[in-house]
Amino acid sequence: MKKFLSFIYSIRPVNLFIIALTQYLLRHYLILPAYKVTEMATGLFPLYMSEEYFFLLVLSTLLIAAAGYILNDNIDAAIDQVNRPKKNSWAAGIPRSADINIFVILTSIAVAIAFFLASSILNFWLGFIQVGSVVLLALYSGVLKRIVFAGNITVALLSALVIYTVGLYEPSFEPNLSYIYIYAGFAFMISLIREIVKDAEDLEGDKISGRKTVPVVLGISTTKVIVSVLILLTALGTAKILYDFFYNYTVFNFWKILACFEIPFLALLVVTFMAKGKGHYSMLSLLLKIVMLLGILTLLPLYYFLLT
Repeated sequence: MKKFLSFIYSIRPVNLFIIALTQYLLRHYLILPAYKVTEMATGLFPLYMSEEYFFLLVLSTLLIAAAGYILNDNIDAAIDQVNRPKKNSWAAGIPRSADINIFVILTSIAVAIAFFLASSILNFWLGFIQVGSVVLLALYSGVLKRIVFAGNITVALLSALVIYTVGLYEPSFEPNLSYIYIYAGFAFMISLIREIVKDAEDLEGDKISGRKTVPVVLGISTTKVIVSVLILLTALGTAKILYDFFYNYTVFNFWKILACFEIPFLALLVVTFMAKGKGHYSMLSLLLKIVMLLGILTLLPLYYFLLT
């Protein structure tokens, strides 16, 4: 039972839930409502993926993510004894070959599902998105996470792909892909920031293991500056998008909307500036995860105020 619970912990059920929630929110609060708008304008509801096929797409994403978590935990088992000594690790006592086999099995199923779905919409090449994700995960776990910025950018790219893939598998949504770009870009930036923060949190173990992460190579002070700049860029990008969409909006005051979105970024900047130790960076990492979730949840007001 203990090993089973450790296995469940290792696949990050909360993260998997957030991934599934994100993809389902995109489908039911952006893509399908946009199709209804098209239907009102043209009288025709665009062709779209069935619920059963969409479930398979989400399952494919979750299998790849879970496989990546398992492989990464096994490779990081020794370092985690320093960075997270209280972690209840599935990898402890499990041969690396076993975790590699699990990785291969889960990702093979995921890729098979992807090519089946891609073929069903007559775009076989789409299946290579999942193939690319698997390759990136393997490279990240084995090589990229040891190279300054490379591992951070890889995880951020994979986070963006969680969102972007949903739009790509809906060919009829192509004229509205700009909305997907916005959410994918937001996910990329917040994930990039969070990965750098997590490296600051894991500084001690990364130094021992010889990893060339941003905090190890550039130092904590410079890392905080980089994180702050990235937060500011994300805040400015968000403000620009809000201006384009809501400045002339008559239902709500633009400045109130802007304040609601920008206050979390201000809080992140304050926590970044004040951070002095592992506990502070852990809190900042959690706050970034919450900000990402809140960003995805903006699909709900977008749906009710713009698409209904």
